Amino acid sequence: MKDRASTALTSRNSVQHLCKSILNRLDNSKVIRFPSEKRAELQEEMVGLISPYIFTDEDLRSKTLEMLGASSDMLMDAGFTESSNYRTARSMVRKSFGDDELNGFYFQKSLREIAKMMAEFFMSSPLVDDVFESDNEVILRVVEVVKRFNPEQSH
Repeated sequence: MKDRASTALTSRNSVQHLCKSILNRLDNSKVIRFPSEKRAELQEEMVGLISPYIFTDEDLRSKTLEMLGASSDMLMDAGFTESSNYRTARSMVRKSFGDDELNGFYFQKSLREIAKMMAEFFMSSPLVDDVFESDNEVILRVVEVVKRFNPEQSH
């Protein structure tokens, strides 16, 4: 996956919105069934499951600042973020995130592996009453939602 052309800034909040979108899509298309009062808890468990494997633009910025020993106040200075030191450090951190990037998410496992983790989670979670599709169908649907997810429209 190549670098994206847009400048949308993803954050930990974007990962929560992604999980909400996945849950909504699977629920609306009757792939899974769960009690509505368990929705928030289910979503939080999903975030906990996948967030260690998805870095965001916010993580990229934070790790770049950490590498430079800089504070977030320095980011307000346009000259700082345009400096060659910042750009070099950002490039190094970006390379450490790997090549699987989509819409501002940097996947530390393949998208299919993450979708498989989610399918297994839905099959085994006591918060989910029933799963009406095969593992492969759930995986395909999760991948489809992630590919179509637009962080700019999730706020």
